[in-house]
Amino acid sequence: LATRAPVYIAPAMNTNMWNNPLMQDNLNTVMRTYNSLCVPPIEKTLACGDTGVGALAPVAKIVETTEIAYRDRDRPRRVTLRSPLVLDMTKY
Repeated sequence: LATRAPVYIAPAMNTNMWNNPLMQDNLNTVMRTYNSLCVPPIEKTLACGDTGVGALAPVAKIVETTEIAYRDRDRPRRVTLRSPLVLDMTKY
């Protein structure tokens, strides 16, 4: 990641992937290296039909997390959300 800006990670994946020790190690490495914060996935029925932890956290929770992190900053900042998903914000 070529940035000095704060990095927020909101992963979404199958429960088996989320619980995989290698994935957890990689996530922890990224968080430690880039001093980033993870908004963990939630439990619900996933796209594959399984029920478990792995669904994307609600957009409101992701936004709340970034707002809390920026609340104590001394100057306003712009938040850029990058995702392969296109979110219809009229739903939230």
